[in-house]
Amino acid sequence: MKNLLCCKYCCSSEKIELREDLKSRRGLAVSLEIICHNCEESTSTMSSKISNKCYDVNLRLTYGMRAIVKGGAAARIFCGLMNLPPPPAKFERHNSLFLNVLKNN
Repeated sequence: MKNLLCCKYCCSSEKIELREDLKSRRGLAVSLEIICHNCEESTSTMSSKISNKCYDVNLRLTYGMRAIVKGGAAARIFCGLMNLPPPPAKFERHNSLFLNVLKNN
């Protein structure tokens, strides 16, 4: 990734650091901080977009588990086996979003 990054302030790509902000983790979504040690500027972005007040990556995980008729426990096992962070704590909230969509269609 570092080969693809350059600072949006000074255009340097030599002293770029990509850091994960562990305190910002929301299920599988996390804030990525890009720090330029050339000009000392930094910027951050989330690793996933938000849809319906939920991060897209978490909705997709929930949908995938529902598609194979599994729930939050299976998602925790899957994430552990894949060396991913734990799924969102409010996994069931995502299920209710899918239920509302199905009821309205």
